[in-house]
Amino acid sequence: MWKPIFTRSTIVNKSICFYLRIRSRFSGNNPLYFDQITVPYLRELEAHLKGVSTLGDRSVYNIMMFVRLLFNRAIDNNIVNSNKYPFGSGKGKYKLKKPESVKIGLTLQEI
Repeated sequence: MWKPIFTRSTIVNKSICFYLRIRSRFSGNNPLYFDQITVPYLRELEAHLKGVSTLGDRSVYNIMMFVRLLFNRAIDNNIVNSNKYPFGSGKGKYKLKKPESVKIGLTLQEI
């Protein structure tokens, strides 16, 4: 029986739809299997998102985090073996680098 991977349906559905739109532009409408999500694939996807699309660094980071989340959930649900995991800080792994952000909160005077 199919088990839902996510519980926050509204947010997740929007994220899934957005990711699928991006992925279809990147690699066509062909199915993508977890064993195809490799370090080279992730680097190419990141380069595509930064180069072709108009997404900012934080948006690219969020998409890559979403791919990592999907992969982690697939491992948790025994869909893919953990030895195929492309993310991490070790040699030959894809490391997510959080972009610098500027805090834009209000000062006490502005409040």
